Amino acid sequence: MKLENTNSVFNLGDTSFRRKTLLDDYKVILPILKNHMEKVDRWGENNEGQAIFYHSIINQTDLFDRDENDEPAKRARTLTNALVKPGLINANRQLSEVALNWINNKVKRPDKLEQWLTLKIDNIVFLRQCFKLRVYDTNKTNYFYPFRIAIELLISYEDIPEFHFFNIIHSIEPKMDDDKIREIIYNYHKVANNFQSFEEFYEENLSAGKSITPELLIKVENLFSKSEVDEQEFYEVFYNRKSTNAQKLYYKFYQAITAFKNNPSDQNLKTLIEISRNSSIKKAFGYGMNPFKLTRKKSISVEEFLELNFDNLLLSENSILFFNQFMSSKRSDLIIEYSDMTKRIFNLTGIFSFSNKLVNLTQPWLYRKITATYRDRIFLTGEEDYESYEEDINSLFYKDQSLMEILLISDTELERIEAEIRKEHGIPDKVSIVEAFDEMSEQKFRSFIESIFVESKVILLLKLFKNRSPENDKKIQKLVSDAATVPTIFEYIIAIAWYYLSEKNFSIRKSVNLSLDGNFLPLTHAAGGDGDIIIKYSDFILMLEVTLMDRNAQKRGELEPVIRHATNLTVKESDKEVLTIFIADELDQNVVNLFRAASIVQLESTQQKGQQTDGVNIFSLSIEEIIHLLERKIEYQKIVKGIREHFSIKPSFVKTGWREDVLEKLLN
Repeated sequence: MKLENTNSVFNLGDTSFRRKTLLDDYKVILPILKNHMEKVDRWGENNEGQAIFYHSIINQTDLFDRDENDEPAKRARTLTNALVKPGLINANRQLSEVALNWINNKVKRPDKLEQWLTLKIDNIVFLRQCFKLRVYDTNKTNYFYPFRIAIELLISYEDIPEFHFFNIIHSIEPKMDDDKIREIIYNYHKVANNFQSFEEFYEENLSAGKSITPELLIKVENLFSKSEVDEQEFYEVFYNRKSTNAQKLYYKFYQAITAFKNNPSDQNLKTLIEISRNSSIKKAFGYGMNPFKLTRKKSISVEEFLELNFDNLLLSENSILFFNQFMSSKRSDLIIEYSDMTKRIFNLTGIFSFSNKLVNLTQPWLYRKITATYRDRIFLTGEEDYESYEEDINSLFYKDQSLMEILLISDTELERIEAEIRKEHGIPDKVSIVEAFDEMSEQKFRSFIESIFVESKVILLLKLFKNRSPENDKKIQKLVSDAATVPTIFEYIIAIAWYYLSEKNFSIRKSVNLSLDGNFLPLTHAAGGDGDIIIKYSDFILMLEVTLMDRNAQKRGELEPVIRHATNLTVKESDKEVLTIFIADELDQNVVNLFRAASIVQLESTQQKGQQTDGVNIFSLSIEEIIHLLERKIEYQKIVKGIREHFSIKPSFVKTGWREDVLEKLLN
């Protein structure tokens, strides 16, 4: 991406598409855009075609309200801008190789280094793109890598406050070189060790005032050199692209300060305090707060005010300091505004932990090892033509490359690192390093579940799913994560519920087919077309298929995919018994019976053509019944035994009520 001017802050989102459930939304939008671009010659300025695309989004998805039709072409452009930033499409809305492979489940397989990270393919797609992500200056030549700088910062320090983290990342400038950025990161140790406040560190290392161009400074000096500041010239310097009303407030604020400095009367102070409480003034001059210190009393005297604000730069006789504070405060406001999307994009990679407003890497020791070994090639900044990198759909930015290819790491070099890691972590040669890392991740996930999602909380969430409403959906996302849709969270919670029913007797991290963030919270259902939750016990395989579709839609939306997934898994695991349990809020009786009948029908795999199985065993449970099993602490062995005994008898005719007969035995 390219900064608009020297004082801009990079923005990984777009004002009209600040979605929280990014992964799911990207997966919805990209196929529709692909189909649209196949029908038109080019995106260009074809307003009619762009409007058609936007109407397709409205009609085919529930991303936006159906009545959102104002300026559809403009909405189409701003909507797809959110896909340009991470390199899923270019400015001409051509889908990148990365995006095409992602939506077609053909993403390049994880290389050896990526396997060590124990991530799902969705995470890996964004990890690769973030490593390639550049922020260019207005000259379209100099750039920096914000994601790489973030990693460099986090391998140096733990528990960095989010406010510090995003202010540093967003205040880096493309004109800086690697040495300068590493110097800034090193200097943060004074803050980390409580030798310096963050504000002092920021002023010394990253102050926005240092970005003011000589040309702009001349304009400011000319503006304030006159006995009376010209209003129109003031607007040219104290800008607000979104609101001319805000600019008028800035001018009134300056007039109020000038009047008070010239005549510090009670009335002038009252006027100044009144305007200082405006939200636009707080953002532009007070870093989101009132720019002046005030008492809690209803009134404050001139003497008290001056004493409290004796060092306030806004009251200085040097009006340049007034401008500097405006620039710094506006930049701070932009960082606060844009850091949310930076956090959400970074979160998709699965390597960051954002917990309790503190930022950490999930495997800092591994990244520390990689960056220390390859510091001479993992650059933080560089120079290259912007057009050839971000506008050409054939550039490396849009190619489906693995992490080792991006960082130019060879297999031989990685073997040396592997030997060092084995020695440092005591991993024997007979255990693969991937297995060792998998086990580390499993134990962390279990600890997280058992501390955050205790059984009582799982039951509470299941009851909210059972009684769905807009209010309960909000509660669910608040209790779990607003980065995932409610159906995705349902799948996640069912997996945890079965984890408790199974007495924790399976690998939950390997069983859930979900992409997770660095805190082990759900993001989206992973690509691949497999079942929702696949649990491999020692003597059989259990697949859980879950849905929040109401029973009227289950035959249309769930019957075929559940039978297909059960068939594919049964054929694939032909040497083991496979049992499928379908879980929904309410169950459609016809669907329940058709699932039962599938046990006496020969079915063919869609993944292994020509391979067949003599039926699949699919049982059905409701959310209420799962809650009942948890509350009564009925273990999975009893549940599975009862279901398996029933399916051992092949029926000649499926009659309604068969499921209830099995349930009665299970629950009693």
